[in-house]
Amino acid sequence: MWDAVPGASCYDIVRGSLVALHTSGGDFEVATEICLDYDIAATTRDDVDVPGAGQGFWYLVRAENCAGSASYDSGTPSQVGSRDPGIQASGHACP
Repeated sequence: MWDAVPGASCYDIVRGSLVALHTSGGDFEVATEICLDYDIAATTRDDVDVPGAGQGFWYLVRAENCAGSASYDSGTPSQVGSRDPGIQASGHACP
């Protein structure tokens, strides 16, 4: 579940491996595993997959049609570099 973004008509969700993200030094191209859902209007989405022992998932949600270009970036100073190019290059980006 996430907070609705004002003006958003739908959301895209990608999921990836925390282990791959950590061991790759934060490379989203390597760590992105699946477009979990796209163009959904809801602000919640269940994932039936369960990570294996010692594993974990990360999730990123991207709002669509809300007065700007859609991005998986947070825009916070703590974020190092853009996530979007890596997710797009992974072959698992949402359409």
